[in-house]
Amino acid sequence: MHICFMTKNQSIASYVAIFIVGLALGVGATYTATKQSLSTGGIDNSYQAGFEAAKQRVLESGAGMILKTPDEIRSLSGTVTEIQGNRITLHVQSVDPFADATLNDRIVTVTGDTKITKLAQKDPQTIRSEAKANAEKIDQNESQKIVEPFVETDSALSDITVGSDVNVTATDNIKTAKTFTVAEIQITR
Repeated sequence: MHICFMTKNQSIASYVAIFIVGLALGVGATYTATKQSLSTGGIDNSYQAGFEAAKQRVLESGAGMILKTPDEIRSLSGTVTEIQGNRITLHVQSVDPFADATLNDRIVTVTGDTKITKLAQKDPQTIRSEAKANAEKIDQNESQKIVEPFVETDSALSDITVGSDVNVTATDNIKTAKTFTVAEIQITR
């Protein structure tokens, strides 16, 4: 029996290789669709048809699995680019190159019910001592708690500034929502 372990770099290289193969297939499909469209006189639609064919081939390939976003999204992370009253413009970055670029900037509304917290990294010595105490509880078959690397403190909208990195959570599906109300905001930087 042979067991093969891949390093993180090998795994990333595999995904890159799959993506490149999918991209090459897509370029070939674009070329074929463009050539066919030009020969039949459909010059106006040739680019879009080729792009859609290439996109479909990439999404059907192994690389497409990496790019697939869930049907429902309730949390996003991004950088605050503007604050106007209780409305925050948040710039988010999608991993999907085919995603709707108009959704890179979202407007979130903060209400009186929105929970706002700030995450601050714990001192490394504190983390080590908590981990040690946890290990002792394991040795004594006692229940232990997860050692969190951050301390979470209550915050306010006024603690959020342009340039802050935040995680926002909504109660509704916000996958395609340009504007939405948030239930929770975590200030991460």
